[in-house]
Amino acid sequence: MDLFTKSSFVKINVKGGILSPGTLKEITSSAKKLQVKELYFGERQNIYLRTYLQVSDIESFKDELGKFDFEINQQNHPNIISSYVSEDIFTSKNNWLGEGIYKDVLDSFDYRPKCKINIVDNSQGLVPLFTGNLNFISSEQSNFWYLFVKHSSFEGIQCWPELIYTGDISTLAKALEGELSVNNTVKANLLQLSKILNNSIRINTVPIRQELILPRLRFPNYEGMNKEGENYWLGIYRRSYSFQIEFLEKVAELCLECKLGAVYLTPFKSLIIKGIKEDDRFKWEKLLGEYGVNIRHNISELIWKVRDLDDSAVKLKMFLSKSMDNEDVRTYGLTFSIKSGPMDVASSVIIEKEYEINLFNKIKLLPRYSVYYLPNFDPNRQDPILFSRKITKYILADDLMILCRKYYAELTKENSSSGTQVEKKESEKEKPSITHSYQCQECFTVYNEQYGDSLASILPGTSFNLLPPTWNCPVCEAPKSSFHNKNADKTKVLA
Repeated sequence: MDLFTKSSFVKINVKGGILSPGTLKEITSSAKKLQVKELYFGERQNIYLRTYLQVSDIESFKDELGKFDFEINQQNHPNIISSYVSEDIFTSKNNWLGEGIYKDVLDSFDYRPKCKINIVDNSQGLVPLFTGNLNFISSEQSNFWYLFVKHSSFEGIQCWPELIYTGDISTLAKALEGELSVNNTVKANLLQLSKILNNSIRINTVPIRQELILPRLRFPNYEGMNKEGENYWLGIYRRSYSFQIEFLEKVAELCLECKLGAVYLTPFKSLIIKGIKEDDRFKWEKLLGEYGVNIRHNISELIWKVRDLDDSAVKLKMFLSKSMDNEDVRTYGLTFSIKSGPMDVASSVIIEKEYEINLFNKIKLLPRYSVYYLPNFDPNRQDPILFSRKITKYILADDLMILCRKYYAELTKENSSSGTQVEKKESEKEKPSITHSYQCQECFTVYNEQYGDSLASILPGTSFNLLPPTWNCPVCEAPKSSFHNKNADKTKVLA
């Protein structure tokens, strides 16, 4: 939350992002007792109630809140997220995953995890795969899962040496969480750790015969009234990520009236309602109209992820999406994250916020932004490339537009459809090459020989000395003579 904001929050975990209409109605009822008028969804498919009551007053409602998995002003127990929301609308039709399997896995968790756990279908692109500490990702073999571990005990992200059976996911997660908490300060060896746990718990596993290859998935439009088979699904997004309590009450009531069993939360802080019958479609359209809920936002607004309860990040998102919209910049295929604090990101482009002045970690002035993008703009990659460093938000908007054009300039049929092999051998990883960079003395843009200039059809690896005399700065149009040899890591990188 922003500086000087005196509000508190109650975080309610919604296991797997699946919420029954009855539970939603109970949450809205509790929210009103806490004098809350709006409800916020979180990036891990959870719910936040923001209130200006004192913590002692909130705690007086513990009996009321006790029916939920909740915390007050704490983030000690992350929600278990799942891709169940994508089932039937964003997943492969030939997939072995289904409603029953998701529910079996989620119901088997009889404890409150302290690790972030993801239960994800590898054939969908709505729910991120690697934002957890324990990432269970479906394999091609029915009822078996890859496990990718991301923890301070390890370097990077590591794959468990065997596939895990569906019925043993929670057992392994609990044992692994306990072991990692004990050895938190030790650089553990995952293979050794798997042998230790295999001797202490009984789980069903099979050998990994093929490394996980992820298809290159396009960003799914999660908003609007959409036809799926004989029924419809409705996606609702709010620009501020806040939903009126009264509106959500009506949503819950209409779900019950239409005999719909669940409301689904997305990592984009929106909600999805599936299974709406043709005869009931008008009722939903009417409800949206009564509360002024728009379900036709520009795609440039839907592609953002921001830190939970961060009002300044929301304002920045609005500014940047509006800037790109005003310039009619095409953003389809890309996603953006604003990382203004601790946050697990899975986006094509990452914006990191920092401050030039930070007094006592309380007074923060002069915000600046660094921009990174992933190789091939693939959000599943874990090796971001620096694009620009410590720039203002006005230059930031221009840089994002340059990156959008870069994405399409480099887009080919092959890299738009080819998959990402998650586990690479060390010898196969790209090694950095020694290149020179030259900085514009007018606007400080840097030409990096490693990346070239795709906007001017300059291929990667082209020496600055071989650039044509007519080449100029793509940002301020200064002539080639305005560029001086410079260390590219210190300023804005043209890539």
